[in-house]
Amino acid sequence: MEELCQKGNCLDLPSQEWKKGAEILWGFCAQWAGPKSSHFTEAARLGWRKAQGPLLDASVAGRNRTGSAHTCAFSASARRADSVAWNPHKLLAAGLQCSALLLQDTSNLLKRCHGSQASYLFQQDKFYDVALDTGDKVVQCGRRVDCLKLWLMWKAQGDQGLERRIDQAFALARYLVEEIKKREGLELVMEPEFVNVCFWFVPPSLRGKQDSPDYHERLSKVAPVLKERMVKEGSMMIGYQPHGTRGNFFRVVVANPALTCADMDFLLNELERLGQDL
Repeated sequence: MEELCQKGNCLDLPSQEWKKGAEILWGFCAQWAGPKSSHFTEAARLGWRKAQGPLLDASVAGRNRTGSAHTCAFSASARRADSVAWNPHKLLAAGLQCSALLLQDTSNLLKRCHGSQASYLFQQDKFYDVALDTGDKVVQCGRRVDCLKLWLMWKAQGDQGLERRIDQAFALARYLVEEIKKREGLELVMEPEFVNVCFWFVPPSLRGKQDSPDYHERLSKVAPVLKERMVKEGSMMIGYQPHGTRGNFFRVVVANPALTCADMDFLLNELERLGQDL
């Protein structure tokens, strides 16, 4: 079951497979990665019906909530989930850490799950309503003030300001993709569905040699070398990773609201400069 889910096939399993080894499927988590996310679409179609408590993981994309052109699919689907996990410290660039778990439950579920009624923290003989002591609802006890970071940022930027951040991120990701397609030696791993842009830098020594038996092995070694060079020069920092049978490739997440098209150009130019002798 776990292996099939890791391959993205768990949504196609017959109902009896979902219950194998357990009394019942107790939860279903679907990650929302943009309005064109095929896995999320399948989850909305099938997962809600089979799971007891569907959780929508909108950790990165959850800001798509208040009217931007990129928000409608998220908002419509979020209403079908029992809970939504949201990390404003990611795409919205709120200060670390700032996370929210939004629940449709009205039975004080978090307190029933996490509350320990520690008498030295949450005395019951206070002069105000002790229901206001919300710290007992969370494992960290005192991290409830994380919401202040989000409130201050939202107050300063407003709905439109935060929407502009999201629109800018999508626009820059699209700009980066189009520039990658124009340049020799850059190859997309796949067409992005969100603001994650994955690509290979193919050095001069490997261009036109895709049919060589050791091509993919040699290409996989390129990203670590370039990462070392950029770090030692202090010019930029880009993550890389393999995925399945795909060798190491760069993964750029366009989320910084201060970025511009000039930064995207610099990124690609710097890769070309650092890798011209490979």
